[in-house]
Parts: sequence; C-alpha cells; structure tokens
Amino acid sequence: MSVKYRVEQSILIVTGFGKWDLSMGDQAAKNAASFVHTESLEGTLLDLRDVEEVFTVIDVYRSTSYLLDTFPIGTKHAIVHAAELATDEKLGEKARFFETVALNRGMPAKVFFNYDDALAWLLS
Repeated sequence: MSVKYRVEQSILIVTGFGKWDLSMGDQAAKNAASFVHTESLEGTLLDLRDVEEVFTVIDVYRSTSYLLDTFPIGTKHAIVHAAELATDEKLGEKARFFETVALNRGMPAKVFFNYDDALAWLLS
C-alpha cells in the first residue's frame, strides 16, 4: 500500500495504490485528518481507483465511525472507485452501506465512480 496526499481547491486528495485493509485505511484517515485540521480544509476525496480493497461490511462500519471521530464536524468525504467497478454488486452494497451509516451519523459522505463528479460534489 502507498498513499499520496495533495490539496486542490480546499480539498485534500488522498490517492491510494495497492492492497488496502482496515488498518491501512485508518492510518491514511489519521494522516488525512491531520492535514484537514492544520490547513482548515473543507473535505477529502479518497481516490481508490488503483486500490485492491479487502474491506468487510464491518470494516466499512468501523471506518465510518473512525472518520466521524477523527475529522472536524461537517467535513465532507467523497470516495472514488474505478468506473469498471460500478456494476460490482458487493462493492455497491458496501458503498450504499457507507453512505447510509455516514448519513445516519450526520457526516456528509458519498461514493462515486467518476473523479470529476466527486470533486464537483465536494466543491458544491
């Protein structure tokens, strides 16, 4: 796993590469939260287009809780998966679950399969 961080228009772009699990995701979130706090950024875009995920549904729940505990209240979060995964039923279930948990806990978060759509949502 490797991660790159950069800021674009008050949004932290976190780009992952390789195989990820919950502990790697939590470490990336911890680092990202530090950037967001320090730079007073409005949101994060987690670009997972080049990541092989090994998250379970329980991992998705735990990671959503971790985001809520780690980032400032109101921080928007967008996750981008590769476009060819848009028809992946299991990923779709996890994405909907993530969005539902986030919404129920008051966190603005959404999953996308198009990078530009994700960035536009974060900037809106």
